[in-house]
Amino acid sequence: MKTLKDKLILDKLTFLANIHRVPATIFTDEDSMKQFKCPESALKFFLKYAFERSGSAPAFKYMAKEALEKAIDNFNENRDFKEKDFKNLWKEFRKLKEKNNLIGSSNKKYDGDEKDKGLNRERNLFYNKGICEKNRKCSVLQILQILKKEASTNNLSSWCSSKLENNEIKIAYNKLLKIRGIGPKIASLYLRDIAYLKGIRYDKQNDFSLLMPIDTWIAQAYKIIFNKKESTTELIKLEKDRKRIQDEIVKICCDNDICPIEFNKGAWYFGSKIAKTYDRFQMALEDDSKANEFIREAFTLLEKEKSALSKFL
Repeated sequence: MKTLKDKLILDKLTFLANIHRVPATIFTDEDSMKQFKCPESALKFFLKYAFERSGSAPAFKYMAKEALEKAIDNFNENRDFKEKDFKNLWKEFRKLKEKNNLIGSSNKKYDGDEKDKGLNRERNLFYNKGICEKNRKCSVLQILQILKKEASTNNLSSWCSSKLENNEIKIAYNKLLKIRGIGPKIASLYLRDIAYLKGIRYDKQNDFSLLMPIDTWIAQAYKIIFNKKESTTELIKLEKDRKRIQDEIVKICCDNDICPIEFNKGAWYFGSKIAKTYDRFQMALEDDSKANEFIREAFTLLEKEKSALSKFL
């Protein structure tokens, strides 16, 4: 059991998780729950996460949603995906890239189709590159087609939630890693929010740490709570280091009757949206008055933005 001070820190970050909820720049709460019954809504929800990697153009997640709506018709639970669907989806995404004037880096040599420049085909989940074989990344539509064959569903969200509920987290995690452009952080982030929406809580499940995406803000919270001397970069440099942090966070949360998922969400929200720097993060966790000051500051800024935007309505 950690000290009372550490438990108070965890309680505060868990409370902030109630403010954060599931990130929803595109989707409403109603849309978030609709995904478990509608395969198209499920894929649109996943697209919100799929382009949250470093170096990805912010516009891509919006373009992806629009391309999907234009390219795939009659997207229901009985929908099979053919070669023409793969081609149409990539074609529509490429059109939107041109429409939005997105271009690739002129400093890099590019030998492919000039129209694909700037889309990072090898890391784009819409790009189809032949048969989905072992150890090869696939397009997201290929993965949905595989699920349809293996589990009689093309709903990514409902399939993942069923795996989480049946204590098969690693199976869902590894399946997501098969999708082009999806790495450990995005897979964990998406599964964490699926678990959160479905009310899945820690119950000595295997591999529960895989629902703990680790970024600099989570590493900073970990550094403060555990009083680590290493830099944040050093703490999360290697995969084994990130795994250790995931395991320790799950353990300390459970030892203190805190939901690890809520801690993870709250720590990220507080760090990135309220504290915004490591020093302020540390001050806030050590001094309630500072935490309240930073929260008021963030609230005031949001109110000013709201007031300014309301003038255009």
